Amino acid sequence: MPHEQLSENVRPIIERLIELLETSRPDGGSETEAGKLEKAGEAIDLLWTLADQLTGWAEAHLTGHSMVFTMPELAKFLEKRMKIKFGPDSHALEHIGNLFQWEPELYHSGDTHRFSSGDDPELKADKGLELLDSYQQALNAYTARHVKKTRKGVVEKPDLVSTVAFRALVNSMLGQRQGSRNFWRHELQQALRKFEDGEIDPIFQPERKGRWGQPYSLKEWKLQAVRQVVFRVGNGMKKYEALEEVADALHLKSDETLKTWEKKLRKDTEISEDLTYCRLAGKYDSDQNTEGYTMSISPSELSNLADEYDLHRIEFLGAIIKGTSLETIRLNIRAFQTKL
Repeated sequence: MPHEQLSENVRPIIERLIELLETSRPDGGSETEAGKLEKAGEAIDLLWTLADQLTGWAEAHLTGHSMVFTMPELAKFLEKRMKIKFGPDSHALEHIGNLFQWEPELYHSGDTHRFSSGDDPELKADKGLELLDSYQQALNAYTARHVKKTRKGVVEKPDLVSTVAFRALVNSMLGQRQGSRNFWRHELQQALRKFEDGEIDPIFQPERKGRWGQPYSLKEWKLQAVRQVVFRVGNGMKKYEALEEVADALHLKSDETLKTWEKKLRKDTEISEDLTYCRLAGKYDSDQNTEGYTMSISPSELSNLADEYDLHRIEFLGAIIKGTSLETIRLNIRAFQTKL
């Protein structure tokens, strides 16, 4: 990104952060108490936005480094495929890390959709995009080689960020020397180190809720099921038709089960937002257009989206939903319902 554009992007963020600081000072008495909790949340959101603009490249590099230097088999595969040689300072590490920053579900699913320039001449001329596409295809090829099927028929794809790599990344991010006020970073780092030595810190002690064996994973697959319904509705299908189609494919006794799942999931504001994007993803998608996506989102809906990332998120969710079969969802729900 050109220096001038970067400065233009971060200036309003910094100005707003200063404004929030000045209007929330304790010495302002009751006047600066008004809305302070909401302002604190906004300030932290802006902090991450600013960090993304100025240090996103660093996090991407550390992500790539953690992956490549803790997963020798992956490193060897990529070196051969991309005809490169990894070193601690290689730009290639940042490129790999960027894929995981922009598409976090890669970590969980092993599924990726290609960065596509479509018919946009500017994107076609973007060499950086072309390079990311090459790395993404390489990761796809690695994933395809390591797909396994369990006895219960669940297709397992390798985590492209291994547990060891993820811990190494988190340790490097939490272990930076600056930010002495962030006491929680030290606490989390200590808890992680205990975990690596076989001791479970109270932070990581699971809460026992419900009677199913793996409640979080089960909830995630239920979300995948509801995503399928919402996506279909966005794509023009009647809600009752979408519910029936998905319920039948999942071998559910009634579509009321899906309605119950959705109602419970939407109590979480982040999940509710996710489902809103899934509906827009369905609307954005067109099965008749085999070359990609058509813009069918209304101007009023577009005006509610924050920035270009929102459109990318919509496209990415569409690819994840279309790339996850209902049979895969059914098998995983059944597997994670197993009692401990």
